[in-house]
Amino acid sequence: VVHLQVVADRTDHHLTEIMMAQDFHDLTGQVIPLHTKGEPAILMISSRTCSWCKRALKDLGVMSAGRPLPRLKLLTLEGAGEGVAMLAKEKLTGAQLIGPAGSSEQVSITFRYPGTPTFVAIDRNGRVVRTLPGYPIPDEMKHWYAVMVGDQDVP
Repeated sequence: VVHLQVVADRTDHHLTEIMMAQDFHDLTGQVIPLHTKGEPAILMISSRTCSWCKRALKDLGVMSAGRPLPRLKLLTLEGAGEGVAMLAKEKLTGAQLIGPAGSSEQVSITFRYPGTPTFVAIDRNGRVVRTLPGYPIPDEMKHWYAVMVGDQDVP
C-alpha cells in the first residue's frame, strides 16, 4: 500500500507540473488558466472517440439530474468545442469546456496523460491531489461528482 501511495504521489506531482506548463483554450479561443485560485475542481481528460468517456458522462448525467457541475472542467483532446455535443447529449450543464491551445499541445497532452478518461482532482491551491485513470465505477464516481457540484472539496 505504501508503494502504491508513493507512485500516486509522484504521478500527482508530475501531473501538476504538466498542467501548469500547458496552455488551454476555452470555447472562445481565449487562453485560460487550468486552475481558478481558491476553487477546487475536477478535470476530466476526454476524447470524442473515447467510449469510456461517453459512458462516464452518461453516468454523470444520471447523477446530476439537471444539477449544474460548476467545478467540472472537461478537457477534450480534440479541442474545447468537441466537448459541447458530449455534454449536451447527457444534459450536463455548468461545466467549463477546455482544450489544447494547438496541435503541439494536443500531442503533448495525449502522450503525457495516462489515457482517457482520466479524472484529476485539483485542490484550492492548484495542486493535483488525486488522479483516477480510466472509467470509475459508480461507487467511486459519486465521490468525484460531489466535488463537481460543489458539495465537497476532494473526492
